Amino acid sequence: MCSAAALTTATSCAPDADLLALRPQVGSIAAVPAGVTDYRKGLFKLTPYDKESAAATLDILEEFARKCRTEYGRSVVYPSDEWYLTAERPLPPAGFYDAFAQLEDGVGMWRLYHDTFWKNWKITPAWSCPTAWTLSPARWPGR
Repeated sequence: MCSAAALTTATSCAPDADLLALRPQVGSIAAVPAGVTDYRKGLFKLTPYDKESAAATLDILEEFARKCRTEYGRSVVYPSDEWYLTAERPLPPAGFYDAFAQLEDGVGMWRLYHDTFWKNWKITPAWSCPTAWTLSPARWPGR
């Protein structure tokens, strides 16, 4: 388990190298931040990640993923979409997710949704989505 103090270098806090010792039985690892809710009364206090701490954690996870890709031919550890969104970083391309090995845990879901949306709507991804929509009832069918 990684401590906050150990989140300074990938070598001091590899997303659990002990799990890699269990390869090939452990084929992939989802790295997801702990959820912080109002229902944690009486439990150990957790501090939510902010942009900077999420970015620092993401640096470690991505470095570890690169090392795994070199050694095993795949990322093995997959940072959840929350890390990228909180750090305000672009999501990796679909190929990073190795056929979306952790999709059942929601990892890569935003990338898959994004790519599927643009493919099915046949809209160029360079277009920007509107930030607001206006629906005029006068133009609705049947009116």
